[in-house]
Amino acid sequence: MEKLAVLLSSYVESQSRRGYVDTSKGQIHYRTVGQGRPIVLLHQTPSSSAMWERFMKSFPSGYQLIALDSPGFGNSDAPTGPIPMAGYAATLLEALTALGIKEALFMGHHTGASIAIEIACQAPERVQGLVLMGPFAPPTALQLHWWKNLVHRWQPDNTGEFVTEAVLPRLNMVTGSSDAQHYLSELVGYLQAGPNYWWAYDAVFSYDTAANAAKVKAPTLILTGAHEVPDQADMGRHVHAIIKGSEYATISGGSSEMVSEIPTAIHEVVLPFITKIKGGK
Repeated sequence: MEKLAVLLSSYVESQSRRGYVDTSKGQIHYRTVGQGRPIVLLHQTPSSSAMWERFMKSFPSGYQLIALDSPGFGNSDAPTGPIPMAGYAATLLEALTALGIKEALFMGHHTGASIAIEIACQAPERVQGLVLMGPFAPPTALQLHWWKNLVHRWQPDNTGEFVTEAVLPRLNMVTGSSDAQHYLSELVGYLQAGPNYWWAYDAVFSYDTAANAAKVKAPTLILTGAHEVPDQADMGRHVHAIIKGSEYATISGGSSEMVSEIPTAIHEVVLPFITKIKGGK
C-alpha cells in the first residue's frame, strides 16, 4: 500500500518545494511556496498537504505558504498510537520552530481547524490570526453521534477489496468525480493515511472545541462552504459566537473540497482579513 501511494504521488500535481524537518515525534513533511509573511496551512482528515497545492499555486506574491502533513498523514511519520489534539498541535509547532517560523497566520480546514485552535491555545504568541474552515463543534450529542458514524475502520488485504469496500465509498462521498486530478490526489492521501486514519477523527471528536475556542484571542475568520452539509454551517456559526470579535463568511459555491475546487474564491475572502491584522502588508 505504501509503495502504491508513492507511485501514484508522482502523478499528482505539485508546484511547491518540499522537505522534511525532525521533531521529537519523528519527521514532518511540508510543502512551501513563495517568500514573505508566513501562512501555515493545516489539512483535513484523511488528506495531506497536497490538498493545498492549487490554493498555494494561485495565491498572490508576498507570502510564504507552508503546508504541513500532520503526524500519520501524507509523508509525515505516524505516531505509535492515538494521540490527543494537543499532541498534533505540539508536534506541528515543533516542526515550525525547526523551520524558523516564529509566528504566522494559521489556516485550518476541518481537522486542521481544530489543530489551529489548539495551537492558538498552546502558543498564542505565535499566532497572528486564524482562518478556520469548517471547524468541528457539534452543539448537541446527537450531532456528534451522527458524525462518529461516518468514520469506518478498515484493514488492508492482499486483494484490494479494502479499497473498493472501504476507501472509495468514503472518498466518493466527499470528492467531486468530475475533477480527476483532485480525486487522484485525495486517493493518494487516503492510502498514505492507512487504516489508522481514524486516530485523527478520534482526537477531533474528543476535543472540546467550544471550551478551547473561548480561549482564542487572535483575530479569527471562520469560513463555511455554501454547499457543505447543513451541520457544518451550524458549527461554524457556533464557533463564531464563541470567539469574541471573530468574523464569519460563507463561500458561494463552496463544498467540503473548496480549497481545491475554487481556491481563488477563498483568496478573495481571506486576503482582506489578512491585510488588516497584525503583520498585514
